[in-house]
Amino acid sequence: MQGETHFVNNTIYNCHTTCSLLNAGTWQTMLETLVTWLESNPYDVVTVLIVNSDFVEVGNYTAPIENSGIRKYLYEPDYIPQHRDQWPTLGHMILSGTRVVMFMDYNANQTTVPYILDEFTHMFETPFSPTNQSFPCTEQRPPHLDPKMAKDQYMYLANHNLNTAVDLGALTGGSSSESLLIPTYSQLNITNGAENQIGQLEAMRQNCTRKLRIAVNNTRCITTDKRQVSGIVPRTSSSSTTTMMAPLPPARCSKWQRGRTVSHTTGGAVDTVLSLQLRRYGVAMRLWRLRWCSSFLLRDSLSED
Repeated sequence: MQGETHFVNNTIYNCHTTCSLLNAGTWQTMLETLVTWLESNPYDVVTVLIVNSDFVEVGNYTAPIENSGIRKYLYEPDYIPQHRDQWPTLGHMILSGTRVVMFMDYNANQTTVPYILDEFTHMFETPFSPTNQSFPCTEQRPPHLDPKMAKDQYMYLANHNLNTAVDLGALTGGSSSESLLIPTYSQLNITNGAENQIGQLEAMRQNCTRKLRIAVNNTRCITTDKRQVSGIVPRTSSSSTTTMMAPLPPARCSKWQRGRTVSHTTGGAVDTVLSLQLRRYGVAMRLWRLRWCSSFLLRDSLSED
């Protein structure tokens, strides 16, 4: 789960760009909804990425965490930072009950709040709002990241959503040289396709695998933002899979059975079906459907397939 947050009147809200444009309610309410879902799905691991848009101190997030009841589920790493090969298995996290991993993009402080991890000391992101259909696996954030460190120590978040730059001057008839990025809807089936063809998810995964020289099953996060697609999880071996916005522990988590992710956009909402089978300790586990509003903010949870 990835969500943009803003600090208004001493309260954390889920808002996109500004709360006057889109306010999806308090962050604590979202966490309470997530806690209810976790209680009904005891074998699932969830990643939460906080977008701290107002760059407020991380301590402002602790009260909603405590009040919502999610604190007991939050994973605290053994190392600061915790490198890619130091993560526990998913099975260990499930059995220990600490099965929510929470990251923050800016102003995390793991010395004072150890259960909110600093995103950019654990993972890098490929270019945001990409316009290049080849989706090069280059490090955009954090800036100036050493390539060897990225390859050896970091997970990565792949921003895989194609955009087109529209000339504002051409739209308005004026002389503006600025452009506006809009989703390239005409290429949706290609952008969210699962095959190893240019512009598709599998091609990007293989490109990152070659560049970073990581294990083929070590892809961490994929962010999509598009309409109806089927089978968009990249093809991996039968022992592993990747999921949208779910950074997986390292290759030691070898019991994941291949599944799929389906996402589509309707208005401001993104419905994501995470249909995965986890077989470990003889137990079959399934991730159910979550519904996120714009920017993947959790709006409500559904129990149907």
